[in-house]
Amino acid sequence: MEKLTVYKRTLEDVIVAEEVIAELNVTVAGIECISVSSSLTINSESSDKQYIYAMGIIHSQISASYELGINTDELNTIKNNVLKLRTATKELSDWRNYLKELRSYSKQVHALLNEDELFQLLEYPQKPH
Repeated sequence: MEKLTVYKRTLEDVIVAEEVIAELNVTVAGIECISVSSSLTINSESSDKQYIYAMGIIHSQISASYELGINTDELNTIKNNVLKLRTATKELSDWRNYLKELRSYSKQVHALLNEDELFQLLEYPQKPH
């Protein structure tokens, strides 16, 4: 494949990755933090072990609620939010790594372009209307 074509495709992929990251940032920011118990709060900075601990607490609370005949709707909402936050946080991390790799790759390909290819990247300015 031609270097210039690869470079342009990489720039397009960078834009897509930035858009996905922006959407995931909104998702994560929308959840912010989740109070699992009086002593445990989960947020986007929580570790895998904290998520595991939180899910264990939630599952225990749900099981106990079933046995006691207590409504579990609120606990199920908390559980779903923890899962949603963990998924979004993991995806966000993966996309950030991908974007970092794409930018590095685009710099490497850009360095390989010759003068003619670099000239083809230039866009002639448009007259104002």
